[in-house]
Amino acid sequence: MKKILKVEIASTPEQHTVGLMGRKAMPFGEGMLFDFGSARPLSFWMANTYIPLQVAFIDDAGAITQIERGVPLSTRAIRSKKNCRFALEVNEGWFDENNLGVGSFVEFPPLSMTRAGQVLNAQPQAGTQPPAPVQPEAPASGATLVHTDKAILKAMGMKSLPVLLEYYTKSGVFQESERFDPPFNFVKSEDGDAEGVLVAFSAKDGDWRSVIVENIKCIKDVNQNLITNLQQVEAIGKKTPLTEEEALSLKGKGFSAVE
Repeated sequence: MKKILKVEIASTPEQHTVGLMGRKAMPFGEGMLFDFGSARPLSFWMANTYIPLQVAFIDDAGAITQIERGVPLSTRAIRSKKNCRFALEVNEGWFDENNLGVGSFVEFPPLSMTRAGQVLNAQPQAGTQPPAPVQPEAPASGATLVHTDKAILKAMGMKSLPVLLEYYTKSGVFQESERFDPPFNFVKSEDGDAEGVLVAFSAKDGDWRSVIVENIKCIKDVNQNLITNLQQVEAIGKKTPLTEEEALSLKGKGFSAVE
């Protein structure tokens, strides 16, 4: 059975520098994928990083070549032994629990598309290296990396597209298919995530509402289609132009952070 890991993509020098610094927690099913554009020696450290991590170095052919532990607040350099294009940071123990390690392969879609949010598939496998990355059939077991809910919501907001959210309230009450309209704004959560709380306009209440991003179970479009990557957002945006009434409605909404 495939495992799902939601990842933030760090592909700019600024994103590479900040990484997961300052965060006090990260859901066990999430991580951060660093894309450096080409294979090179990679080096990380844990300064100002509070979460115990595992760091996997992945070469440009898609092979996991090395996995190291990241100790919170340590300034010890964590270096790749080989030239690698990617590094994947997850909570400590995630690779072990999901039986992924050195010798596992990551099957990419066309590499020019990875920065735009395409899905990556990782499958435990040992032995001969697979051929150059191509669009693969989904493996029967392994892991599928998809964009985080935060990244998807930001992309939907940029295109002024409403969403249906299934989520748990702070008190643990499940909310099913509630519509939220953009703009989508993010404020600091109690655990220190600078963008850990979504603030958006609830069509149900006719007012602004806060949702803890970690408590979101899934994101759907208004036709109840599940959204898991930015390619889908792009396709939805092309098919769903705003009506004049919707455009005027969104233009008139201001933003205020609510608890």
